[in-house]
Amino acid sequence: HPMFGQKRRKKVTEIDWPCLQALFEDDGLRAAAERLYPDPKNESFLSALRRIDPKMANDVMSLGRQVFHGARLAEYPTLAVAGMLNSGKTSLVARLLSPQGRLRTLRGIANHQGTHRFVLWLPQKWQEEPTLWQLLLDDFGHAVGNPPELLADLPEEAHEQYNNRGGGADALGVPLVATDPALDDLGIGLLDCPDIVSDEVFGVGSPERRRELLGKASTFCSAFLVVSTPSMARDRVLGDILQTIAELMPGIPRLLAVNKIRPNQTPEDVLEAFEPQASKFGVERVYGAYDYELPKSEPFIPKSAKEGDREIAIENSEDDPMPIFFSLSPM
Repeated sequence: HPMFGQKRRKKVTEIDWPCLQALFEDDGLRAAAERLYPDPKNESFLSALRRIDPKMANDVMSLGRQVFHGARLAEYPTLAVAGMLNSGKTSLVARLLSPQGRLRTLRGIANHQGTHRFVLWLPQKWQEEPTLWQLLLDDFGHAVGNPPELLADLPEEAHEQYNNRGGGADALGVPLVATDPALDDLGIGLLDCPDIVSDEVFGVGSPERRRELLGKASTFCSAFLVVSTPSMARDRVLGDILQTIAELMPGIPRLLAVNKIRPNQTPEDVLEAFEPQASKFGVERVYGAYDYELPKSEPFIPKSAKEGDREIAIENSEDDPMPIFFSLSPM
């Protein structure tokens, strides 16, 4: 997809924590300390550290696991997608899924079609490695604060989970996980975040609770994309979202996608309108999509994209049209 490059991050030297832990716990030939009194014997590094500073010993073990797991997960990036109710956030996520996956997403403009749970979409092939899969689920659950549940295969049941029908405010913090084969080529996960709302939505989580969980979830992600509309260029809530992400995860890339651009608005107009927010919160790139529901938008919607020397046609079903995003920022 033009929005995401295919370049993967360079292979980094991994720390073999299990091997290092075995060395730290060795009280034989590779023991770190020799004890002379009262009973002469060798003592492992961790055993000696636990006697001297138990807290530091626990910290060493905890950090070792984090570094080991973090190095593995760095090869499996996830893009968080957040936005206001009716911004077209889930439509953007659906655009990157298979037809079967799209049926399980919940899209529409009414509250009963809103996203009121975290839904993590992962490449199907990642599930084929049981150790990696469990590591991803554990890490995601730890970030949000609750173990995830699986998204139902049947669209009707999946929609009920997406919309948190009957789940109440507590279910907002219980994330959902699904896989999709269309993400295999992209090599990334997509975290469809609950809609950011300006007031309490029918008992499924206050704006404050949603922003708190959004901040927690951002610690699992490799990049963050916020979906907006042209009318939100100076919206305080958009600024709050970007500030939350900037404060909690200052090192991760931040992207902005402006959906539902009207035919009388040029890309330059939109870019200029969002420039103050983008500059203030370190947004790396701004994308845009014209409102496909307006007939006059047709000439401005991309019909093809270039990948190297190849030109690829962009398909958009008449039965289930979706926004086509392109970069507004200069290359």
